[in-house]
Amino acid sequence: TTSFVSRFRTADNDPPVLLSLFPSNNAVQIDPRSVPRLSFNEALRPAGASFRLTGPDGLVTGTTSVGVDGRVLSFVPADVLKPNATYTLAVSNVLDLAGNVSTNEPYVATFATLDTIGPAIATLRIGDGLAPLAGRTVPLEALLAEPEDGVSVRFT
Repeated sequence: TTSFVSRFRTADNDPPVLLSLFPSNNAVQIDPRSVPRLSFNEALRPAGASFRLTGPDGLVTGTTSVGVDGRVLSFVPADVLKPNATYTLAVSNVLDLAGNVSTNEPYVATFATLDTIGPAIATLRIGDGLAPLAGRTVPLEALLAEPEDGVSVRFT
């Protein structure tokens, strides 16, 4: 019998698949200290991805890195994001260790940071339309200048 030795290398032709993106598209009330990140099903090349975050003042500077077993691409802004603002992130050129480009690029999400501006009251009126009398509870109704879903006004 003759010995047989064979050497081979398998090919990775499967592109990385996005599992999650934070903040998600149309997300609201995102903490301005949050770190945008994308999670993938396999390890990524540590360099080369394009991560652009734009906001009210234009392009946000920061650092892009790969972590968590090489599967999470994150962007740490150089400064805290502004509250009451809208940001858009766009990510492309995400490659796995074999050089396969991730599917469905670019990844784009627009999100809003914490809303810290209270509603504007246009009119304050007696809620039941009756004249106030001594010893009687008077309901007040606040009409907002612009309708806002989920907004309530409390008087103390």
